[in-house]
Amino acid sequence: MPTPDALPAHSGPVYFDVGAPRGTTSCYWMTAVSADGTESLPAGDCAVSTPER
Repeated sequence: MPTPDALPAHSGPVYFDVGAPRGTTSCYWMTAVSADGTESLPAGDCAVSTPER
């Protein structure tokens, strides 16, 4: 796993799921919404596992 120093910098928003129970895996899909309200297709799925402790 890369260290935080090895991760690329980004300028986008960061989101935290503070309600995710420990020791579980969650899936999230991201879309973009343009100024006219058109929503993009999902960017792909991402599975995120939370630590057990």
